[in-house]
Amino acid sequence: MKKLMLITPMLHQGGFERVCVTTARLMQKYYDVTVLIFSDKDINYDVTGLNIVNINLPARKGKYAKAINLIKRVIKVRQLKKELGIDICYSFGSSANYVNSLSKGKEKVFTGLRCSTDMESPKQVKLFCSKADQVLSCSKEIMRQLSTEYNYDKSSYIYNPLDVAAINIQAKEKIDDLPFGLTQDREDIIESKKKAKAKADKASAKKADSDNPYEKDNDNGSHHIEWDVSSDAPLKIKRDVNKDNKQEEEEDKRIRLIVSVGRQDYIKGFWHLVKAFSIVAKDNDNARLMILGTGDWTPYYKLTEDLGIKDKVAFMGIRKNPFPYVAASDLYVLSSNHEGFPNALLEAMALGKPCVAADCKTGPREIVLSEDEYNDLLKIRPDGSSTDKAIEGEYGILVPDMNENEDFDSQVITVGEKALAREINKMISDDDKLERFGLKARERADCYQPEKYSAELNSILEKL
Repeated sequence: MKKLMLITPMLHQGGFERVCVTTARLMQKYYDVTVLIFSDKDINYDVTGLNIVNINLPARKGKYAKAINLIKRVIKVRQLKKELGIDICYSFGSSANYVNSLSKGKEKVFTGLRCSTDMESPKQVKLFCSKADQVLSCSKEIMRQLSTEYNYDKSSYIYNPLDVAAINIQAKEKIDDLPFGLTQDREDIIESKKKAKAKADKASAKKADSDNPYEKDNDNGSHHIEWDVSSDAPLKIKRDVNKDNKQEEEEDKRIRLIVSVGRQDYIKGFWHLVKAFSIVAKDNDNARLMILGTGDWTPYYKLTEDLGIKDKVAFMGIRKNPFPYVAASDLYVLSSNHEGFPNALLEAMALGKPCVAADCKTGPREIVLSEDEYNDLLKIRPDGSSTDKAIEGEYGILVPDMNENEDFDSQVITVGEKALAREINKMISDDDKLERFGLKARERADCYQPEKYSAELNSILEKL
């Protein structure tokens, strides 16, 4: 069995770190797999059963210290590659790519360009391309850029794996710290869906024959219809047609929970989301925003206070298992200005969450648009630049990319933030739309199953 080494700096958080761990597990049936990390501080992923090698050379501050650290890493990794008899080495992230490229020996080297930020340094990209036997990216857009801007054709793209079944199992883990007084089962959502179905069939129900076995008279002269909301068959849920107004009022009161997941970093653009949400909250008093991720959120606390929405926004910090929280939401929003192939967006879609995503480089448009819609946009924007208007794609809503300059001034609301707010409002104000895009989200998520990823990656590796 050939020996495969995967290199990632750490396993504490982040999309490509999760993909690295998943890749290690999936490729064990093809290779003897070793995962090499620079530091084992705050490992946040389950690495049970994986061969983890920690060279204990964590990041250093300062140019001189960084240069010395890089040399030490290269020497150590080159030595380990030789000792372990590594045949193929695949790296995740820029710092890992440097070490993998510069420690190259007889093994085949694959460098991973996984985010649009990886493409912003021409010298770095040229180094990774020149030293690698092949460059792997996680989106068509990065591969297109390598071809058009660097004349590099030894690249392949492979979409990140998504274990839909595992995500849905993890989403059932019990939690008791949802904000805004919400509970995990979100009875308000369940009841709203039941009421929506009953309301949709109200007209036909009124015309139903009086001897309809599913329609019954109440003692007070009113009647109800019993529905099973999981099918078309009437069955369980009582609906008193004399209480339509009251029930509609109750439905209007239910919380609309918007969620986003990511670390506190300028590339995630969360200040855009918070400002957009401040507009949403004015139009919809029941809207709430929950953000999960590590980092210092102090400037965001101030921003929410200045915007008058501090009681409607919750910063939950990092959660080892974010899926129960996402599962309890109504809508997922991605406000990033840079991505690779956004795992958190896909994971939300795996849970059947409708989504609104910024058309940042790279990934979101390839996820929420169909193949035809993607190609149509590329004809309009052949340089890969963002759409200038919202697009209702087959699998979700795409809004124009927003700038990357952090702005915590509550008095400044940009055109892009207003556009994002409009699309969020359209979604959370329309239960039918939420349900429709929730179903399409799950359908899209099923396209990224792990078995497909492992087979495609093994095919790419074996070709060399």
